[in-house]
Amino acid sequence: AALKGALFLFFILTRALHPMLIDMWKVDGKMLYAKKAPVVMNKVLTVVLMNGVAFLGGGMEGVRQCWQPQCMKVFGLIGTI
Repeated sequence: AALKGALFLFFILTRALHPMLIDMWKVDGKMLYAKKAPVVMNKVLTVVLMNGVAFLGGGMEGVRQCWQPQCMKVFGLIGTI
């Protein structure tokens, strides 16, 4: 229950901070980075965060389970859609 609460809080914070961060990074009304950069960074940070959760839940064995070929096929396909 605590993990679910923490993830819910993280979700709420990211949704609340997102518009403020976008406005903060604008210079003269323009963004100084490519439009795809936030999407790429989101995916990288998601992989890092979820590997951290897997590590906390099951140690290195939990991380290894995330990187099994069968899991990569399923979730890789979901990620491309």
